[in-house]
Amino acid sequence: MKRRLLVLPLAAVALAAGPAVARAVQVRDPGDAGAGAIDCTPVQTDNCTLRDAVAASLSGDTITFKPGLAPIQLTSTLTIGTSGLTISDPEGDVSVGPSGSFDPLVDFTAGNALVQGVTFTNPGGTAIKVEDGVTGVRIEKSPIFNVTTPIALGTGSNAGIAAPHNLKVGPRQPDGTLPVSGTAPSGARVDIYSGDPA
Repeated sequence: MKRRLLVLPLAAVALAAGPAVARAVQVRDPGDAGAGAIDCTPVQTDNCTLRDAVAASLSGDTITFKPGLAPIQLTSTLTIGTSGLTISDPEGDVSVGPSGSFDPLVDFTAGNALVQGVTFTNPGGTAIKVEDGVTGVRIEKSPIFNVTTPIALGTGSNAGIAAPHNLKVGPRQPDGTLPVSGTAPSGARVDIYSGDPA
C-alpha cells in the first residue's frame, strides 16, 4: 500500500501582510519615564505614558487618555513624528506641561495630525512647534495657557498660513467675559469658544 503525500498550495493572500489597521492607544500614566512603546503595544499596561504612546503609534492611530488622569509633566520636548496621528481627550480634562524648562513643549515633525481636547502650558516657552514643511497639523478645542508663544510655525508649515501675532487673552472682566485681542494675518484663524477655560 502506497501512501501519497497530499500537498495543498497555500493561498498567497494568507501570507501577504494586509493593510495596517488603525489602533487606539490609551495613556494611563501621567509620568514621563516609561519603558517605551512596549508599555503600550501589543498589550497595554498601566505604565503607558504619553511619550510611550507616541513612540508606539503608527499612521492613523488614535491616542486617548484614561478618564481622570493627573496632569502630564514632560521632562523634555515631545516629538510627534508619526503622520496621521490623532491625540484626543473627549473629556477635555487632560493637561500637558513641562517638569522643567525646555522649548518647545511639543514638536510636530510629521503632519496630517489632530490634537483635540488637550490643555497645554509651557511657562516662558512655546507650547507647540510645527517644523518647516510640515502641513496639516490641527489643534482644536485645546486651550494653551501661560506660554510666550502658543504655536510656532516653521516656514512653509501648514501651506504658509501665518499664526496670529500678539494674541492676548484676558484679563477676565467683571461681567465674566474674557476678551481676546491680537493681529490675525491673511489666512490665519482664531476660534473663540465660550465658557470658562479654567
